[in-house]
Amino acid sequence: MMMKRRGALCALLLAVLSACGSEDEMGQVRGHVTTEAGDALAGVQVRVDGTNTVATSNSLGEFTLPDLKPGGHTLVAAHPDYVDSSQPVQVQAGATAEVSLKLVLALGKVTGTVQMEDSSAPAGVVVSIAGTDLTAVTDARGAFTFPSVLPGARTVVARMDHYQKASRNLVVVRDENPSVDLVLVRDGAPEVTVPLLSVQGGVLTITGGPFGRARGESTVTVGGVPVVEYVSWTDDKVVARVAASLASGNQPVVVTMGASWRPAVRDSVRVLRARTVFVEHFRGMGIRPDGTLVTWGRWGSGSEAPTQEGGLVDVASSAYFSVAVKGDGSPVVWGNGASNLQPHDVHDGVAVACAGYSCFVLRADGTVIRLSLSKEAELGDAVPQGLADVVAIDGGLTHMVAVTMDGRVVAWGGNEYTAATVPANLTDVAEVAATGNHTVVLKRDGTVTGFGSNLSGEGSPPSDLSEVVSVGGGTLHGYALTKAGQVRCWGNGYGTCDLPAEAQSQVARVVSVKDGVWGLVLKQDGTLVSWKGDNVHDDIPPPQGLVLAVPPL
Repeated sequence: MMMKRRGALCALLLAVLSACGSEDEMGQVRGHVTTEAGDALAGVQVRVDGTNTVATSNSLGEFTLPDLKPGGHTLVAAHPDYVDSSQPVQVQAGATAEVSLKLVLALGKVTGTVQMEDSSAPAGVVVSIAGTDLTAVTDARGAFTFPSVLPGARTVVARMDHYQKASRNLVVVRDENPSVDLVLVRDGAPEVTVPLLSVQGGVLTITGGPFGRARGESTVTVGGVPVVEYVSWTDDKVVARVAASLASGNQPVVVTMGASWRPAVRDSVRVLRARTVFVEHFRGMGIRPDGTLVTWGRWGSGSEAPTQEGGLVDVASSAYFSVAVKGDGSPVVWGNGASNLQPHDVHDGVAVACAGYSCFVLRADGTVIRLSLSKEAELGDAVPQGLADVVAIDGGLTHMVAVTMDGRVVAWGGNEYTAATVPANLTDVAEVAATGNHTVVLKRDGTVTGFGSNLSGEGSPPSDLSEVVSVGGGTLHGYALTKAGQVRCWGNGYGTCDLPAEAQSQVARVVSVKDGVWGLVLKQDGTLVSWKGDNVHDDIPPPQGLVLAVPPL
């Protein structure tokens, strides 16, 4: 009996001691903090309410609170950009309690008004918070509201086309409602920068502004012709399509703003004549009235043309590949090795010409860029250093010729028969036609001269030529089209100057046959008239019935 009582007392004593020991053993809390979207949130301070125990969440949103007495506790999570959050947790001795906390962004409210300096209606003004996606639109009273804005330093910006933007800095505090008042002042005349060149049917990029985020009632005219196609319109850039029917030459550009108080601004651009036909002695290509390409003659394997490509304004071909320039300024290239051209990233081309194994693109800023199958210049045909303000280019067999804005001529490439040697006294040049190893030169006064080879008189135009509006040529002959519509030809050319009657009326352009001894003209109805010289067997004329686009002079 005594032994039983002693055993019971011992058991009771062990139970009491065990209970006392569990009160001294601590627990912990491990947790994870996320945003409303479920993303991990770092930098959150999580503390145990009523204690000094604090932890900060890491980049994964994780935190740990160690050494907590068993029992009920309240966790409080705080972050400068989020609303404080609290959550109860039960801690057990020797155990880890897992918790998840979700914080909601702490937002403030911003209200305000926009008024117009000219007392016009303030409705429809776009107001934004800089650096955010928040936007609002004013009502009839000019009032706006941003109901949910993150606390911190903010900039409120108001914009409306034809008015100067207005902005105001403020500090947004949670649960407060700051108000801002803005006034919009009228814009003056926009700044306008126009490139040196464009081309019939091509784009004209006007920079500067402000032009307004949308075109609205604003308009652009080129050469007095209203633009009907706008590729894009932004506050600092307008891309307009020049009419294909516009005459070539220097044309005024007028930008008229949709707001009556903003004065129209004027500049000018040199509009180049599109070239819609290119011919060599055994092949040719042209641009149809719909802007697509057509080819004829003998083309080597791998030289298949992109005949479905549209919007073309100029074409040319080198010994191995061909190039067409689109109205948007980009080149289309095809032929052997075309994918290896150096360089190939052009977006502002207005004309193209080729010589030897290279083609050259004239850009809207008056510079020339070379397309070649190798990075090394062959035949010395790299673009001359410093060449600028170019308004026309053309290429013969191996030589290139450029005309500058001030009427000078620059030539480079192969110099056989002095093809690339420009006479020192040659000035006031309007146009060139480089064919074979010579160049026909049209001067601004309507007279014609030339340089290079003169084996058959091709370098000696008739001295009585006047009022010439276009020139061309072939290997051993030259052409001139007069204002009266007469075509004059000189040189031997194996009889290529024996023009048929149909090549003497309604002619729109004399066409250069780059390395051929036959003749070709483009008529005003888009048809081509061709004729062979004596003892010529290899030249391939264009197909019957072909109709091409006819760019005006």
